[in-house]
Amino acid sequence: MNDDQLQEVYMWVDEIPLSRPKKNIHRDFSDGVLVAEIIHHHYPHLIELHNYPATHSVKQKEYNWTTLKQKCFKRISFPVKKELMSNCARAVPGAIEKFLYRLKGKLQSGTVSKQPRRMGPPTHIARTGENLRNQDFSQRSQGRSNRHPVVDDQYDNMSVSSGLRDSQVRCCSGCPTSYHRPTFVMFLS
Repeated sequence: MNDDQLQEVYMWVDEIPLSRPKKNIHRDFSDGVLVAEIIHHHYPHLIELHNYPATHSVKQKEYNWTTLKQKCFKRISFPVKKELMSNCARAVPGAIEKFLYRLKGKLQSGTVSKQPRRMGPPTHIARTGENLRNQDFSQRSQGRSNRHPVVDDQYDNMSVSSGLRDSQVRCCSGCPTSYHRPTFVMFLS
């Protein structure tokens, strides 16, 4: 890297509010915490700062960098070689500047998705979310109210002997069964 690129990286880092002052950039960034803060500053939905504790141990620093790679770099399609991460964790001069220059280019390129992570129920429990949206409701809701789709047709075959009363059965949005046929999901223990 030339001097102009180095100055560009230093000025970019100085613009970002970080939790601790920058005295020696190699040592300050070696634990990965400040890198996580930079990414969090630009894209808060990508990273959870509690996953990256400040540390002095090289082993823990490498763990922080590995966590960054698995949880963040992978999601933004930002490949980082293990050797570069190890050099950053060991505070090798020039390694963090090279990394930050590449990271700056990635974050400012606008190729990172701004959509937050989706958190939902495990897919093995019930058909929900994306599967529900992709189904053809016209086939599933013939002769039924179009207000809400039926997720599981097992309810059609249930009898009073199942032990569920109509007052206990609710649809996905919580409305009573008198509006339409409810969503019925059975959890087996």
